[in-house]
Amino acid sequence: LNSNPSGGRATNAVNDLTNVAKYSLKGTKLGNATVVVGGQSSKINDTKTVAGGDFIRTAIIMIVGIGLALIYVTRSLLQPVYVLGTLVTAYLAALSITHVLTRLILGRPMLTWNTPFFSFIMLIALGVDYSIFLIMRYRNTDNEHYLPTERIVMASSAIGTVVISAAIIL
Repeated sequence: LNSNPSGGRATNAVNDLTNVAKYSLKGTKLGNATVVVGGQSSKINDTKTVAGGDFIRTAIIMIVGIGLALIYVTRSLLQPVYVLGTLVTAYLAALSITHVLTRLILGRPMLTWNTPFFSFIMLIALGVDYSIFLIMRYRNTDNEHYLPTERIVMASSAIGTVVISAAIIL
């Protein structure tokens, strides 16, 4: 290849090379042969493929598991949908902002393969913890003397310093 072996062009060429080799062998004695490509570009391409599959499986397992735990903790079917919806939205927003800043500041067109994976794990895991704190604090406020909007403001202000401190530390 006439490009950086770690670059996107080279890793994308691996699949093209494999397909061309398989097509070229059709109708010959080697038509049933296994075609593999080696080298740095191939390793990077394989890593991206495996990581992409792992990310999807991990995301599904986390969302389902956390959803079930939230249903148990909150004794509600609707609150977990709201919590997980806001967390996934926050993840997508954070990943988009990271991608834009990486492009503008670092001049890189893409994030590394592991950035979306580990960002998802961190944001969802920590976000659900703080969401549970918020829900429990909301439930512990006096619902006879305060409106729901007042209760959520009180709960948010009570756990806000903990959340902000954790965000600064991270």
